[in-house]
Amino acid sequence: MHKDEQTRRRAERMLQFEAERMRQMAQYRAELQSIEDSIDHEQRELRYAREGQDKRRAIQAKKEELEALRNAKERRHEMERLKQEMKQANKLADSSRDESGPSSSTANEAAADGTTREDATDVPTSAAAEWEHMK
Repeated sequence: MHKDEQTRRRAERMLQFEAERMRQMAQYRAELQSIEDSIDHEQRELRYAREGQDKRRAIQAKKEELEALRNAKERRHEMERLKQEMKQANKLADSSRDESGPSSSTANEAAADGTTREDATDVPTSAAAEWEHMK
C-alpha cells in the first residue's frame, strides 16, 4: 500500500504540475495575443495617420495646381485683351496718321533737319517724354 500511495502522490503531483503548466501556457497565449492586438492596433493607427497626411498633401497639391492653372488662364486672357487693345490703338493711330498726316512739304522739312516722319508726328505722352521731345 505504501507503494500505491507513492504512485498516487506522484501522479497527483504530476497532474498539478501539468495543470500549472497548462495554466501558464494559457496565460502566456492570452498575454501574447493582447500584445499582438496592441501592436496591430498601433500599426493600423500609424497607417491611417500616414494615409490621412498623404491625402491632405495630395489635395493641397491639386489645389495648388488648380490655382496655377487659373492664374495662367487669367494671364493668358489678360495678354489677349492687351493685344487686342494694342491692335485697336495701332489701328486708330494709323487711321489718324492717314487722315491728318503731314503734307509732303512737312515731311521734306522734317527730313531736311534729320528727323523722320515718325519723329515729326510723335506726340509726347508724359512729362519726361515731352521734355525729351523739346530738347
